[in-house]
Amino acid sequence: MRRILALTAGLVATATIVAGVPAASADPATDSGVAATRPVPVTVTLPVRTMQTPGRNGHNGTVLMRVGTSAPIRVIVDTGFSGLLLFPGVWDRTPAGVTIGSDSRTVLAPNGTRIKGLLGSAKMAFSGVSTTEAIPFIYSNTPNKYLKQWTDMGVYGLMGVGTKGGATMVNPFTALPGDLGRQWSIHFSRMKGKLGAVVFGAQTPADSLMTFPLPYIGTN
Repeated sequence: MRRILALTAGLVATATIVAGVPAASADPATDSGVAATRPVPVTVTLPVRTMQTPGRNGHNGTVLMRVGTSAPIRVIVDTGFSGLLLFPGVWDRTPAGVTIGSDSRTVLAPNGTRIKGLLGSAKMAFSGVSTTEAIPFIYSNTPNKYLKQWTDMGVYGLMGVGTKGGATMVNPFTALPGDLGRQWSIHFSRMKGKLGAVVFGAQTPADSLMTFPLPYIGTN
């Protein structure tokens, strides 16, 4: 299993979280004795829209994603949670590529609310890039006051990209292909009218303040 290092840095108006693997200390040698040219890193950007947290004086970053062949779904991005929880009303009928079983699960939301749902799985896509395998998720099909506050605002899911989780609660980012699933940065902006971004394949900054490991489940 590969390891991913996540690094965080705080700014006045924005907060940044970066996950990455340390670069090699020297350029690799070639048969001709000339140092090889480093390839240009491939990156993919996913816009992050900050929204007012309903019922609280706070803000949450949100992104658009697809589950199976679904239309784009706006979900909350939470760095202290792991896995995808979809809210009631996310779709009228199950999209192609999505499997929902009869196994019931209970998820503890970041606000402490216990939410019941059914275990499902599907490939997930961000800015046109799909995970390399189907990822488990929880689909809540029971009315919930806390979730309704979000669905009234057009938000139909909670996606945790942190380290906590298990077999049924997996950070979907870790299943993106290649370096896109090994390292990424998340920038949350609290400035009105300004979007943040998730940058998949982002390079590790030299001034990182913190590192912690994340499990890697993607394949090249």
